[in-house]
Amino acid sequence: MTTTPDPDALERARALRSLAARIDASVLHDLVAAAGDDTWRGPTADAFVAEVRWAERRCDDASAALRAAARGLERAAAAHPIAAR
Repeated sequence: MTTTPDPDALERARALRSLAARIDASVLHDLVAAAGDDTWRGPTADAFVAEVRWAERRCDDASAALRAAARGLERAAAAHPIAAR
């Protein structure tokens, strides 16, 4: 009997990696450059940049968590193979 990694778990892992890639490609990561001193100045601009950087860190954390979950699914799929159909 041949066994293979669980294809459903591998598909979920691919979906998580795809979502992480979409988060990484977000335009949010371009906002700090667009909000520089050439655009505007002052406390409101500084607060905006601080909030964008906070949001970027949250997105980076989310991407890392999605990739970690994908790795976990891939390990589980490999550790608990199913019979080939």
